[in-house]
Amino acid sequence: MLGTLLVGSGGHDDSHITAWSAYALVEHGGLYNYNGVLLEQSSSLLHVLVLALLYGATGLALPTLSVLTSAAFGVATVLMAQRLGHRIDPVLALPAGLLTATSPYILYWSFGGLETTMAAFGAIWLVAAVARFMDEGPTRPATWGAVGALAFVLLTRPEAPFVCACLFLGTSALAALRAALDGKPAIHSPTVRRLVFLLGATVAASVLIASARLAVFGQAFPQPVYAKGGTLAGGLAYAPKWLC
Repeated sequence: MLGTLLVGSGGHDDSHITAWSAYALVEHGGLYNYNGVLLEQSSSLLHVLVLALLYGATGLALPTLSVLTSAAFGVATVLMAQRLGHRIDPVLALPAGLLTATSPYILYWSFGGLETTMAAFGAIWLVAAVARFMDEGPTRPATWGAVGALAFVLLTRPEAPFVCACLFLGTSALAALRAALDGKPAIHSPTVRRLVFLLGATVAASVLIASARLAVFGQAFPQPVYAKGGTLAGGLAYAPKWLC
């Protein structure tokens, strides 16, 4: 309701690129460019698949579906934040939901037609699912929940494999250091073993997704990654400029 009143329509940016990819998938049977070249133009494969499914089922205009999808995942992000807050402390549930629901960025991008809110939802879901997996251990519900959230995140954004790998690699190292300080072998730590499992799942899933892209498109990542990519030196130069 706040977004409808205050934002209306904003942040469209590259939404029509994703809309075209979904249209081509349904109408032409593949992710084809205008010139007929098989090309993954959108940065979010999962967003394309969701839009294609909705377009095939409803026949509604894809720009309309893209905004409705962004808004729906905006709502889902609020609910997932509330759920995560409740897991930490039931008292935090309502404040977590209210803070998320009134965030200007969530409101703005909830009407942008892009995968921004989908990525936000996936990130919070992953945190909640990993927390459950770490608490309960490798039970079937906890394991499948963590793997499902991880797959969702990896398919939503192309940089997700690196982000998730760094997340689990760093936390694994910290958990191993903590075990060493306690005088215990890291291999005997359930925390370390669970984090290493998640790291392995990230690497395996990322390799599988990249291999599928190579087989279909001849590229391990979507085209925007190559179009916008730079050098390591350029990235290092960008960081201080952004901080300043």
